[in-house]
Amino acid sequence: MKVPNADSIFVILRAAYYHPKTQITQLTLKQLNEKRVRYHSKTELLHTVYWLEWKAYLNRGEVASQKPYCELTEKGEEMINYFKNRT
Repeated sequence: MKVPNADSIFVILRAAYYHPKTQITQLTLKQLNEKRVRYHSKTELLHTVYWLEWKAYLNRGEVASQKPYCELTEKGEEMINYFKNRT
């Protein structure tokens, strides 16, 4: 699987950090009201979500009668802290 660019990784991790238990579909555009989102397609953001899940930065959970949601793993929290300290 192709590695997404750093900006799209940061956008998704940041959204999952500030909006815990966010549904996957919301991670792709609805919750992301940053200026950066305009530069990414919905497909690219969805690919990033799946890549982060594959690499264990995000964990998919499910609550009874709700759509699947994503939350940061410990590895994901380390990555978002790394990005935050760089800026």
